[in-house]
Amino acid sequence: MNPGLYLLIKLIAYSSVTGSPITLAMAQQVLKYLIPNQERRITMEAVLRAVADKFQLQPAQLKQKTNARNISYPRQVAMYLIKELTHSSLPEIGRMFYEVGPARGRKGLESYLQTAKARGLVEPSDCALAADQFLSLCKGPAHLQFLLNLIPAPSPQEIRSHVERAVGAFMTLYGSKGADRTL
Repeated sequence: MNPGLYLLIKLIAYSSVTGSPITLAMAQQVLKYLIPNQERRITMEAVLRAVADKFQLQPAQLKQKTNARNISYPRQVAMYLIKELTHSSLPEIGRMFYEVGPARGRKGLESYLQTAKARGLVEPSDCALAADQFLSLCKGPAHLQFLLNLIPAPSPQEIRSHVERAVGAFMTLYGSKGADRTL
C-alpha cells in the first residue's frame, strides 16, 4: 500500500472516530509515532498521489481541465488536505488548481458573453469584466457564508431563485433594449 495513502486513511479514520476535523495539529499528533523524529514534510505531490490512489485516479487527472464530478470532488479533497497538511502557501495551492477550475469557467463565460454581444443580446464594453461581475452576482454573500460553514447548503430551489435574480440584475445592467432577460 502506498505510504501516503496509509497516512491519509489513518487520518480519515481518526477523524471519523473522534468527530474532529483533520487539522495540521491533529495530523501531527496522530502521525507522530509513524514519522521518524527528523522533520518530515508532507508535500503537495504526496497528497495528490494519496488522493488520486484513494479515488482510483492518476495524480495528473486531478489537474485536468474538467468539472466532471469524479475529478472535481477528489480535486477539492486534495486542495483541502494540501492546505491542512503541508507548508504550502495559499498562492502556491491556488496556482496549482485555479487554472483547471475557476479560470476555465470564467473564460467560458467570457466567450459566451462575446457571442451574446455579437448577437445583440448584451452590450458590455468589457466581456471579461462582465463575466467577473456576473459570477460575483451568482455567488452573492451566501457563498462565503456557506464556504465558512456558517449556513447550510442552499436547496436547488434557493439556488435557482438566486441565479434568476442575478441574471435579472445582470441583464438590467448589460442587456440590449428589448433583449430576452433570461440570457
